[in-house]
Amino acid sequence: MTAAISEDVAYRNACGHSDRENAVIEGNAAVRRAVLGSKDMELIRLYSDVPEFRQRLHREVIDETYPKLHELLRPLSQEDIDRALCVWNGNIESKHAVVRYMKDHAREKDTAAWLAQEYGGSNSPFVVRAGSPEETQLPWPKVQRRLAQLIQEDRFYTEEEQDRFDNIDPIAIREALEERGIVNGQVADPEKLDNAPFIQQVMSDAEQIADAEIEQTSEVSISDEDMTQFVAQFCKEPPMTQPPRFMPWAIPCISRMTPIRSPSYGMTPCSFCLPAWYIPSIGQSAKNSSSSCFGQTAAMLTIPSFFPLTRTRQIKTCGMYWPMD
Repeated sequence: MTAAISEDVAYRNACGHSDRENAVIEGNAAVRRAVLGSKDMELIRLYSDVPEFRQRLHREVIDETYPKLHELLRPLSQEDIDRALCVWNGNIESKHAVVRYMKDHAREKDTAAWLAQEYGGSNSPFVVRAGSPEETQLPWPKVQRRLAQLIQEDRFYTEEEQDRFDNIDPIAIREALEERGIVNGQVADPEKLDNAPFIQQVMSDAEQIADAEIEQTSEVSISDEDMTQFVAQFCKEPPMTQPPRFMPWAIPCISRMTPIRSPSYGMTPCSFCLPAWYIPSIGQSAKNSSSSCFGQTAAMLTIPSFFPLTRTRQIKTCGMYWPMD
């Protein structure tokens, strides 16, 4: 039954030159003609009297024959030709050899003969869809040109081959490493390795990243808004036991373990004390700006950023001596 349906002219034309819906209509008619022409009375009785049998027969025959006939009889496209070239002769090592050879000989005249020999060892044309009414034979110079385009566009290896990493050619990798001075996994020519474009690009990128990090580090600063908020908060809260994260210049007083009460201030020393600074532009110590450690800090923090700050001699702040360098 399947063979008879596959030879039906109307059904074959619909499979090759129409859509599936029209092909199904012609297929049902072809099945009916085949059943009635079989002269098998039992088959004819079942086909005529049992709707389930008739529907199942139509569905199974068309599902089996339509894909094959459609692929065999539909008009040939450039995609079909490219697919046949990518399949090549079914040998992945032969495809590797083609890629390596085309890298240096893609435009040479003798390449067409080399491809024919590599494909099958004969000079017969490259056949696309053999046995089909749409069969096409390509001359090898045309195969050469199209292969060069597919390789340049990275389309010669199929998606399945790329998923299996079959497109990785160990021989090509070995040759590329030798060109860069690496032989058998060892550096044989350091000068070649240093002059390799990839190595130079890596070194250039590393230098740019390092310069960017240095520049970014040098630009770290505290904004005026953050500084104002800190001063307001610092002046109204009790002394801190650890410097806040956003005061990288705040240094714990090394004398806090042996505090000395200051008669002038009459207060218990803080567990955290800031160094005193001298402001040349205004000629006074920041210590004199207030009678408390917090007042000193507020005065220091409100100093305009353009005033240069220099450390002075050893002084006493908030009941503690600050050792100066």
